[in-house]
Parts: sequence; C-alpha cells; structure tokens
Amino acid sequence: MPQVTRPVLSTLTALVMVGTLFVGAPAPAFAADPPIIYYIAQSGTAASTPGDGTSCAAPDYVEDPAGADHASISSALTPASNGDTIYLCAGTYDIGTTIDLAGETITLQGAAAATTILDGGGTTRILTSSGAITVSNLTFQDAYASGSGGAIFADTTATVSDSTFTNNTAGNGGGAIRANTATVTDSTFTNNDAGFSGGAIWTYGSSTIQGNSVFTGNEANYGGAIFHYSGEDLTIQGNSVFTGNEAYYGGAIYSWGHTRVTNGTFSNNASYDGGAIYSQATATVSNSTFTNNDAGGYGGAIYASSTATVSNSTFTNNDATYDGGAIYASSTATATVSNSTFTNNTAGNGGGAIRANTTVTVTVTDSTFTNNAADYVGGAIYASSTATVSNSTFT
Repeated sequence: MPQVTRPVLSTLTALVMVGTLFVGAPAPAFAADPPIIYYIAQSGTAASTPGDGTSCAAPDYVEDPAGADHASISSALTPASNGDTIYLCAGTYDIGTTIDLAGETITLQGAAAATTILDGGGTTRILTSSGAITVSNLTFQDAYASGSGGAIFADTTATVSDSTFTNNTAGNGGGAIRANTATVTDSTFTNNDAGFSGGAIWTYGSSTIQGNSVFTGNEANYGGAIFHYSGEDLTIQGNSVFTGNEAYYGGAIYSWGHTRVTNGTFSNNASYDGGAIYSQATATVSNSTFTNNDAGGYGGAIYASSTATVSNSTFTNNDATYDGGAIYASSTATATVSNSTFTNNTAGNGGGAIRANTTVTVTVTDSTFTNNAADYVGGAIYASSTATVSNSTFT
C-alpha cells in the first residue's frame, strides 16, 4: 500500500488561515446585568448596600414612619435603572412629594392593592415620569394635581394591573391617570374626579381596558370614567364594568377614536348626551349589557356621531329626555343592529329604543323590541332616512 504524505503548511499560509478565522468575526456578547428588585419596608433593618435586600423581611430600605414624603422610595430610584423593580411591602405610604421616575422604565409593585397604599393626602400627585410607567398591586388614593393626572402622569405609556384608584382628583384631565397610551388590567377606579375630561383616565393614543376592571362613581365634564382624545382605537374588553359614572357628555366613556366594546357592562351611568358612551367616531359594541343609563338629552345608553355597529347586546330601562332611549345615531353613515334585545327603554320625543337622525341608514336584524316607548314618535325605532328591518320582533 503506498505511503500517504500529509502536506506541510508554510508559516505564512498558517498565519493567513488563522487570520481568516478571526477577521470579520462578531464581537463577543456579554450578558446584561439582571434586573434588581429593591425592597422597601416600613419596619426592620435595611441592607448595608442597596440591592442586597432579598425580601420584605430583609429589605433594602426601611421607611421612617414619621416621614411625610417617604424619601426611601425616591432614594431607591438613585441606584435603580431601566428594567429594575421597586417593591413596596405592605403598609400605607404618605406621599408628600411626587415620585419622579425621570423617564426610566422602572416598575413600581406592591404586595397587594388591599394592603399597599400610596396616599397623596389630598395635595400631592403620587407618580410622574417623562417616559413610561408600570405599576401593579397598589392602591393610589387621595392624590391631587391642579393640571392633569391626579395620581399618575405618564408622558408616554401607563401599564396598570391589579391596582386600585380611589378619590383622586385632577383640575384638568385624568382624575386618576393621564397617559398618552394606557393598558389597564384587572383594576378598580372609584370616585375619581377631573375638572374637565376623564374622571378616571385621560388617554390619547391606542388604549385598552381589559380583565375585570371596574369603574364606579367617577365624574368629569367629558367622559365620566374615560376620555379618549385621538383617532386611534379605544378597546374595552374582558368583562369590564362601568357603574354610576357621570359627565355632561359620555357618562362612562367619551371617545374621539374607534371605540370597541366587547363584554362590557354599563349600568346607572348618566350624562346629557350618551348616558353610557359618547362616540365621535366609529362605535363597535358586542356582547354587552346596558341597564338604567340616562341621558338628559340624547342617547340613553349610546350616542354615536359616526358609524355605529351593535351586536349580541342587551338594552334595558335606559332613558333619554329627547331622542333615542337606548341608541341615538347622529349624522352617521350607517347604524347596524343585530341579535340584540331592547326592553323598557324610553324617550321623551322619538325612538324609544333607537333614533337614527338625518341621513343615517338603519339596518336591524334578528333583534327583539319589547315595551319600549316614546312620547312623540317611534315607540321602538324612529328613522329620518332609510330603515331596513328583518327577522325581528316588536311587542
């Protein structure tokens, strides 16, 4: 068998090959520092170095119970950086000076909304940021701002979960929260007030209310609970409840964008126009319930200034002093109602259940109308233009 001779590489060739392996190779990647949780407790012994805390029993900071502004929260912001969490252990924190996140993406988290309370004392906004704000498991109460955002002012996005907002006030917009965009999940808003718009929430961009969120007894001139001021979507989904909210326009919601409501419950809300909802743009409502809402003018439950589409929904005992006991469609392209039930709704003038004004085209299918009444015309439906009704019952 012939002998096989392996080629011998010259020193130059070897160097060229080694260089080829490394030239253009990506720089080695280094793992980012993991997020840090800074624990703040109201009793105990603080860690010697912030960041070494491990729990509420072994916190990074301990509040001075005699303090008025709870400086430990602000102190924790000094070492904290983007991605970190400030964890507030159970207790009531009296906020005498607004907590400013200064644009950093830091999460503020409590032990539970029922036990972790931030109190503004009726004089102080609690939380602000030039960037996004994320909070969870906290109660914000008795906060005040002369401008907007009584409890929270976020220059970009507010992400809120499992939290409670009670008795917060803003002189302008957003009694509890003012944010360009907002995502609210499983949270409760009670007795918040804004002097102008959004008794609980003022938002500009695309925003979502979801989970089992509840809005009760909030007030403003526009949007007793929520004011949405843009052409982007406002989405209400996931069993949200609006009860006893009041405004001059939009007892629960006033929106300039496409309002999408799914599985919502609206009861005992009141305003002049739009007892529950006042929509300046398209309103799409499905699988929702409207009960005992009241309008001193038009649209006991819904006032729609543009296209309105309602499906699989129930309207009971809603009232308008003038037109549209349940729904008032004003100057819209179309009003479409399907698979819905209207019972005991009333209007002082026309359209005990539905009033379609001017050039609105109304289409009603597979719906039921029972005991609705109007003092003047159209006990169930009053349409000034074309109305097409099919597979429906009037009793």
